Order: sequence, then structure tokens, then C-alpha cells
Amino acid sequence: MNEEIRSESNLNSMFNLAGYLKVAKYSKLIGKELTLKVLFSVLVTATYVTQAVFLARGTGLVFAQASFHVILLLYLLVLACIGLRSLLVNYLEGYTKKTAGKLKTTLRERVVGKLLELVPVIRRISAPGDFSRSLQMG
Repeated sequence: MNEEIRSESNLNSMFNLAGYLKVAKYSKLIGKELTLKVLFSVLVTATYVTQAVFLARGTGLVFAQASFHVILLLYLLVLACIGLRSLLVNYLEGYTKKTAGKLKTTLRERVVGKLLELVPVIRRISAPGDFSRSLQMG
């Protein structure tokens, strides 16, 4: 039973990976946007790390009974990290939607272009009216 579950889980992982790889080949169409998205994501991660460092130092200073002003400054820097991260995440969400729209538009143009290339071939192959009848019949 456990072997079946593991096997199914591995199969799902492979399909997910195939989906990611299929999408990854279109990343060259939005290279600049993708680079900026990765940069913003790294900045979000940096705010987490910076927040952890400030929080650890502030907590260490509390136990060392340091000056209240120094501890307050470190905790205010933690709040600043949280605020900066919220701004970055908000901008990143909008930027992601914009990038997805650009990719969809590019892909749509490519599909329409391919369909337009097929029109003369279809006209040559089928007699007038045959194509529309075949579309109606399914």
C-alpha cells in the first residue's frame, strides 16, 4: 500500500516537473521581466534574513541588559524590515501579473500566427465548404 502511494507521489512529481519545464522554455520571451522578478524575490528573502539578524541581536541585548535605546533601535529595524518586505511583496504581485499578461499576449500572437499560416494549406486541401462542414460536424 505504501509503495503504491510513493509510486503515485513520484509520478505526480514528474508531471509537475514536466509542466515547469514546459513553461521554462517560454522564459526566454520575458527574459528581462523574469530577471527583475528573481531580483525582487531575492530582496524579499534578504528582508527575512535581515529581520532575523536584527531580532536575534535585539533579543541578545535584552538578556545582556543593554541600553533601552539600542534595543528599541534594533526592534524598530525589525519593523522596518517587515514594512519593506510588505511593500516588495505588494509590488512583486503586481509585477507578476503584468509579466504574465505580457507572456500571454506573446503566446497568443504566436498561436494566431501559426493558425494564419495554416489557412492557405487548409484552402488548398479542402474544397470550398468542406472545411466549414467538417467543423460543424466536429
